[in-house]
Amino acid sequence: MDLRHIQSFVKVVEKQSFSKAAQELGYTQAAITIQIKQLEETLGTKLFDRIHRRVRLTEDGEAFIFYANDILRTFNRARSFKHDEESVKTIIRVGTVGSLGSHFFPDFIYTFSQQYPLVELKIIIGTTKSLTDMLHRNEIDIMYTIDELIYEPELVNMMREPEPIYFVTKDPNIKAQKYSLDAISDYPFLLTEKGEAYRYELERHLAHESVDLNAIVEVGEIGIITKVLKKGLGIAYLPYFSVKDDVDSHVLNIVDVDIPHVTMWRQVMVHEKKFLSKGMKDFLETITKI
Repeated sequence: MDLRHIQSFVKVVEKQSFSKAAQELGYTQAAITIQIKQLEETLGTKLFDRIHRRVRLTEDGEAFIFYANDILRTFNRARSFKHDEESVKTIIRVGTVGSLGSHFFPDFIYTFSQQYPLVELKIIIGTTKSLTDMLHRNEIDIMYTIDELIYEPELVNMMREPEPIYFVTKDPNIKAQKYSLDAISDYPFLLTEKGEAYRYELERHLAHESVDLNAIVEVGEIGIITKVLKKGLGIAYLPYFSVKDDVDSHVLNIVDVDIPHVTMWRQVMVHEKKFLSKGMKDFLETITKI
């Protein structure tokens, strides 16, 4: 069934004339006649009676006009769905790790929601592994994590930014000198939760040198750790973005520890088969700038 035939049928009904319908649609009268005939053959019924140059719907034609109008309304809605998408609220499911979520997302959510009020962000906190699995299962749309560089089949890296990891403290007893890992092991240590990539790197170095830390707390919220550090208690091993302002203002100090330098990567990833809606593209464009 050709959509043009239905459009011609509706126009003939509206104008009650083949010639007037042809004139408005830009066809010849013969073309309109052929289209109506082909539509009647497709439906297996006669749609018009033509008596003394007057056009009247048959009983089947009266019934079909409702279907024809419904088809054209549906077609017009479908044709304009991309325009409608911009005025309909959409949800983006974003998976992130706790350290990035607590540091970047408060300001990001405010800025993004002001610029894109019709996009709702659903934030899911997890580990890189759990979020990667969710991305594969289409349970999240976008993953924002900090880890070693990720090379995962079917996942596309949309952004990668290096983030050095440092030992930091405010303890006045820790001087500006190089320390061995064993030398700082007796100081109170504030640990991030297991599952963070840089926590794993720290544990790897500890195991290699057979050193046990004097851990006094383990917590997934970096903000809690930095607040305790700024009170003058302990050492922590944290990504630079989380302490940059405090280090720049000399509230916290970087501790020079004699282990290989560690760099992690902030990364934004999507599945290669994921259809990126306008809202998702706006999100990706915004978050890759922070």
